Amino acid sequence: MRIFRSRRLFGVVAAMGLSFGAIAAGSGQAWAAYSGFGWESGGVQGWAVDWDGSAISSSTTYKFAGSRSLRLPQSGEQYAGYHSPSDLTGLAVGSVVTYKVYLPASATHPVEAKGYVTDGNNGSFIERFGQEKVLTPGAWTTLTLTVPAVTSIEYIGIEVDNPGWTGSVYLDAVSWTTP
Repeated sequence: MRIFRSRRLFGVVAAMGLSFGAIAAGSGQAWAAYSGFGWESGGVQGWAVDWDGSAISSSTTYKFAGSRSLRLPQSGEQYAGYHSPSDLTGLAVGSVVTYKVYLPASATHPVEAKGYVTDGNNGSFIERFGQEKVLTPGAWTTLTLTVPAVTSIEYIGIEVDNPGWTGSVYLDAVSWTTP
């Protein structure tokens, strides 16, 4: 089980067409504040590859709610991580994060996934993983993660543990409770 990963922070990415609320800063500048993800705008809503994965995209192929989901390509044996943008409104220690994950029926290997939260921990970025679940081919699997005690919440994410299948896993309806 991996619980620590270091990486460089490249900056904050803002994308057009995101579903977000604005928070006014002292300078009058607006910052994106997210309260859930459904990818209905057709973009990736600031999600990105964290490690080992290929480029993600919005998709209409499979969807849990609405008309779109986030496509997470898988290419052979890999343990890919994908993370949200920061500034997640209402997300705090004790929040329960829910992810809906779809594995196509064509999957030829058992694929597992688990949610995680990245602790900013003064710039050292430590992932705290939830329970891993085997994804059911041809069905939506629900993953949950209770945010543990962390120094600062940088991101939430999902790791897909793939022993060798090539295809795509789909993520939709990511939400969280406010403790």
